[in-house]
Amino acid sequence: MSTGKASSELKVAFRRHPLDAIFKPRNVAVIGATEKEDSVGRTLLWNLISNPFGGTVFPVNPKRNNILGIRAYPSIRDVPDQVDLAVIVTPVDAAQGAASSHPLALRLALKEGLAGSAYLARPCQYVPDSIRAQCSPADWTQARFSAEIVNAMNLVVDAMKQRFGARSIRLVGYSGGAAVAALVAARRQDVVQLVSVAGVLDHVGWARGLEVSPLSGSLNPADYWQVLQHVPQRHFVGGRDRQTGMHGIAGYLARFPPGLAIEVVVIDDFDHACCWEAAWPISSASSDSAR
Repeated sequence: MSTGKASSELKVAFRRHPLDAIFKPRNVAVIGATEKEDSVGRTLLWNLISNPFGGTVFPVNPKRNNILGIRAYPSIRDVPDQVDLAVIVTPVDAAQGAASSHPLALRLALKEGLAGSAYLARPCQYVPDSIRAQCSPADWTQARFSAEIVNAMNLVVDAMKQRFGARSIRLVGYSGGAAVAALVAARRQDVVQLVSVAGVLDHVGWARGLEVSPLSGSLNPADYWQVLQHVPQRHFVGGRDRQTGMHGIAGYLARFPPGLAIEVVVIDDFDHACCWEAAWPISSASSDSAR
């Protein structure tokens, strides 16, 4: 027998998944948003407002009142709502966290122009002061390719794959990010291509060749060649790269038997930073030498 009160008294609580704030945000704050042409801050803001995700975008820039016609706020504390996702496009001090002032990997991802493309920064690369204190210097030094970091990245790839409804993924890594991409690929069965740009895929040989301290707390992608030999690969090397060059990849390539789907493209006039962004995406036909 119904009392007529059940429907009015029934309350259902819907809990958001912890990753919803990243992959299904109700709003996004772009810290470092700007109108400067070809800047990461402008490109990210423009992508968000030109491809609506169903939420609100809050540009954050202490020097501007509005950006691209949207009201801007001097700091994230001034945003009139609880922020789900903050995208930080201003690097932290390198001494505080070894962050890059020119996120080349992000710029390459933006130039891909794919709807299902995402950029993963390394741990503690772009974080506010409140979080930076929790970061360990080992995460960007000798343990930058540790099992903990690789496993965390792999979980994020899982979440993004589900978010975009992808059946397969292509991993692209620049510099040390190439090692992380390869180590993540070694843990997966859905990688259709592994691409490295000026990458470190054998950090043991890289450290020996450049006479720098070994990465004692890191996994070495070269040790995973057996599981990676079935993954189609393409590796770009700058002929003038003195930071990684062939030191970062030669030992890795030497592990594989001949005849595999592994291509190495050496571009004579490129170094570690120049001129990947201007030429991206690169085909074999546009390179100075390929093998």
